[in-house]
Amino acid sequence: NDQTFTPRLNVHWLASPLLTIKGATGTNSQQPSPNVLGSPPFGNNALTAQRSWESALGFEYKLTDFLDIDMQGFHKRLWDIPTATAGLFPAVPYLNTGTGTITGLEVLLRHKLANNFFGWISYTLQHARRVDRPGAKEKPFAFDQTHIFTILGSYKLPYNMEFGMRWRYVTG
Repeated sequence: NDQTFTPRLNVHWLASPLLTIKGATGTNSQQPSPNVLGSPPFGNNALTAQRSWESALGFEYKLTDFLDIDMQGFHKRLWDIPTATAGLFPAVPYLNTGTGTITGLEVLLRHKLANNFFGWISYTLQHARRVDRPGAKEKPFAFDQTHIFTILGSYKLPYNMEFGMRWRYVTG
């Protein structure tokens, strides 16, 4: 639908040979999904892109030549989220009236490719809330995932083959 400008800034500072401090901030946008676009009474073809301001601050620490830990906190503020309008038969079924916030922490223990093995263990704790229209109550996002725990590993086999597995546990 519309064009958006999404500037971002990423900074990495090598504090020591083992420690990197990192930060990022900037905007992002996402076009409305096709199911809310279209002409009334089924959609609104005048919807604009959902916007957000995202920031993260964290560090990477090298434990060994092949093992490191990466931890970062993040915050995301969203606006212009397409939301359903109130009423049984509204003239326009969707408007860009929603706002939201997502805040969390992510920890990643990563084994870089060595001796034919690559893998990681990660945990994310996040809190995602939204308000559909001014004056409405705050509520969780429909797909809020408070806890995300992932274990992933792969092993390179002979003849250019690879075997890998992933296990993931999510709440929300």
